[in-house]
Order: sequence, then C-alpha cells, then structure tokens
Amino acid sequence: MTPTLTTTGKAALAQILDEAAVHLPGLGMVVTSVDGVLFKHYAGKVDVLDPQSPTFDEHTIQFFASTTKLLTSVAILQLIDNLEYGLTLDSPASLHLPQLATPLRIFQGLDEHGAAIYGSTNTEITLQMMLNQTSGFGAEFASEVVAWKSTLKAGEKGAGFVNSCKIDNLIHTPIVSEPGTVYQYGNSADLESYMQEHVFMPLGMTSTSYLPFEGELAKRLMPLRWWNEDLKRYEVLSDQFPGLTLPRVISEIEYPVGGGGIFSNPSDYSLLLRHLLISYKANTASSVLKLSATTIESLFKPTLPLEARKGLNAMIGTVYEAEEVGDLDWTTGMCFFGKEKRGGWGR
Repeated sequence: MTPTLTTTGKAALAQILDEAAVHLPGLGMVVTSVDGVLFKHYAGKVDVLDPQSPTFDEHTIQFFASTTKLLTSVAILQLIDNLEYGLTLDSPASLHLPQLATPLRIFQGLDEHGAAIYGSTNTEITLQMMLNQTSGFGAEFASEVVAWKSTLKAGEKGAGFVNSCKIDNLIHTPIVSEPGTVYQYGNSADLESYMQEHVFMPLGMTSTSYLPFEGELAKRLMPLRWWNEDLKRYEVLSDQFPGLTLPRVISEIEYPVGGGGIFSNPSDYSLLLRHLLISYKANTASSVLKLSATTIESLFKPTLPLEARKGLNAMIGTVYEAEEVGDLDWTTGMCFFGKEKRGGWGR
C-alpha cells in the first residue's frame, strides 16, 4: 500500500507548524515516501531575535544535531562495502584507532575522596558497536560522564565537550560500560570532504555541510538561539549550555562531530531518506551511494541486545510512546520503532 496524505491531513499539519512558529524559531517539515514528497511546509522566522528577519523557507540551513548519525553511518557502511578496506561490522575499531584497543579503562565512579575509580574492559569495540551506540562511551550529560569530568581541572584533557570539536575532549574521555552491553547516546575525521564527494553531492544535497560558515551557505544559515526559561525569552546562544557551544568558525574546528555536527535543511535531508527507502523497499543496491542491498537493509533492522535496549527506552521511551522495553531499538544508523509493535507504526 502506497502511503498518502489527504488534503485535510496536509492542512492540519501545516496549521500545527504555523501555530508552533508563533512561539518557536523557524521550523519546517518534509514527509516523503518511495514515490516522492507527500508534504512540505515551512513557517516562522530565521531569527526570532530580529524583527526584520526573513521568513524561514526551504533554502534556510539549520543545525541538524543528532540526525548527523545516519549520515556518518552511511559513510562508514560505504567503507565496509568497499572490499578494498577489508572491513566488516564485526571489525575491531582498534584496527584503525589503536587508542581503542582492549583493555581500556572503564570509569566506575568516585571514591570517598572524590577521585576517579577505574576498571578494565574485556571486550573489543567493534564498528557495529560504534554505530549502534553500545561502544561503552557514555552520554555527555549522563551521570557517569558528568561525575568523571568533575574530577578534572579547567583545560585538562577531556574536560570539554565532544561538541566543542576538540580532539582532546574526544579521545581522553573514558568509557563507562563494557562494550556491547549498554546503550549510551553519544557523539563520536576529515569528514567534510569525504561526505561531500561520496554522499551529499551524489544525492544532490547542496545545502548540507559540517562547515557552512563561509560563502553562499553562510548567507542562509539560521543562528542558534537559547530559550531562557526564567525570563521567558530567547537569547543569543553563548555559554548557557556548554554542550551546545558549537564552534562557528572553521579555524576553531579540529574535527567535525560525526554524531551531531551537520547543518542541513528538511528538503535536503529528505533526499537521503527517500533514496534509502527506495533501495530498501526494492531490496536493491544503491549505485549512487555504492551500498549493497544487505548493507542498506541493516539500516532498517534492530541490532541491540535486550539489556542494551533498556538504556534506549529509559532515554527516549516517553518521547516515542514506547510501552515496554523492546519497542525501541537502534539499527546501524538510526532509532527504530519495531513494525510489529503498536499496530505497525514504525520509524
């Protein structure tokens, strides 16, 4: 059955977006299927702090945060399908990142003096674990990582956030669980040139980049704003939330954040989603992305062991209305709501 949207349904969605844009920064929504775009609508202003701000439209570029993960997964899966590199999903990450070789230190908590307590890992981190968020690296705002960072002094290696795009903050933060056992949401490098050549340009994604801070893209870039709950107003985002203090100058970026550093817009991103959906439904390889049918299928299949699903359910189960552990899972690139659950509703 081909998905459709009625005229009434489209009008209802547009009304929801228009009403939300009265109180929120500009926003947009694109609904696509194998057959094409079913719905597209944009509303609001590019900058809520500027009374003269232009209207948010399909050319506006936004910070796309964690939707970056699927793009990064596609790039890694391309390398796996390119037999020249000899990679599989079960390949140890340490083959190319010796810093991840077993044993690694695991942060286990603080002693009575506030000093860090460490154990050691027994399991190799695989590419599969890196893609489905079970590598053992903790979520940046989870209690374990916050506790570990509390033992560091300002400027010490690992003290900053991964979104700062500084290498020291990435490679010096310890893992917090045995690899392959716990789901931990996180952000895991010249990615930009590779992605432009092998993903964005082949799909026609001309408004997507890790580095949209110069030239034509910069003119269409939506500024980041912060909602001050106490004052009930938007402010310029500066240092209110360290995890979102993203560099906006290319010279300040040591590496693009593969788990949350992309800038794009709904129309551009929908090109990727539709392309993957077409290949998946037809069970065919993608000559455009150079991905096999089996690899594309992995993007639509659950991968987490039961114990790891508990962490995913605890983090976003309420948002997705998951009724029990197992409703939600993670593929090699994105969150997944099982089709057999809730009458077939899936994402």
